[in-house]
Amino acid sequence: MQKEIERQAGKVVSLVKYEVGHPDYRGELQRLFASGPEGVVAVSWSEMARIQHKQAFEMGLTETVKGAWYVPYPWDVIGEAIPETVEGIKGLDYGFGTPRTAQFLERFERRNPGVEVVSDAIRAYDACWVAALAMGISGSTEPDNILKVLPFVFSMYKGASSSDLGVDEDGMQKTQVYFAWIARNGKLVRYTDEVIGAR
Repeated sequence: MQKEIERQAGKVVSLVKYEVGHPDYRGELQRLFASGPEGVVAVSWSEMARIQHKQAFEMGLTETVKGAWYVPYPWDVIGEAIPETVEGIKGLDYGFGTPRTAQFLERFERRNPGVEVVSDAIRAYDACWVAALAMGISGSTEPDNILKVLPFVFSMYKGASSSDLGVDEDGMQKTQVYFAWIARNGKLVRYTDEVIGAR
């Protein structure tokens, strides 16, 4: 992130690393904000993110970067956080919009009325199907046999998360769509119609 910020003519005024699983991040937050940043790019998740955002809010730090606090994969952060502590944070997260997405959402709502669907549910759905197909095609439950057929399964499976789950030689997904999200009243909403990445 630092290299990309600098490549885009930005300046990183503070870089603070922290340890996972601590109950208190006030010291790290004070160091992060000591240089008066205009924005924050934070990598944290789940309970750790909840603590960090709560403490930054209590310390009045979130006001100093209102609308310029960014996190990757904000669904996880928002799901754990106290709504007012994350108001206005932004980030990129998976975008979904294939015909199978709509089918998945419709079935999910029928079976779980009133339960909000998070992006992990859609990805987990696809992961289960990919695993089942790989076991069926390989005729085995042995990890090595499944691994051999995974590239083929990814290339042929049309997912709820993406219609193209094909992977490269390193097993990394070649294409992924991302949407830009912002936290509003404890929920994520898209703040631009722009689609980032290949469909």
